[in-house]
Amino acid sequence: MRPVPSTPSRARAWSATPPSDIQLGVPVRPGDTIEIRSILHEVYEKTGRTGSMYFVVIRFTMTNQRGEMLAVVDNRFMHR
Repeated sequence: MRPVPSTPSRARAWSATPPSDIQLGVPVRPGDTIEIRSILHEVYEKTGRTGSMYFVVIRFTMTNQRGEMLAVVDNRFMHR
């Protein structure tokens, strides 16, 4: 995995897109305590008409107090 290169602040363009990957687990029940953990899941590069774009995927995993998986959501952010 390559680090995202540093660019002048005027050239940075972060944008959030809707999550494209959602995996549902057990249903949330009244009284559940929900824990959310996030990790840097992936970084990759694509080249478009305007040059290189870097995509960062943050994975959120939600579990209840019994350790059961409620959902896993991957959010992608684009950086130019």
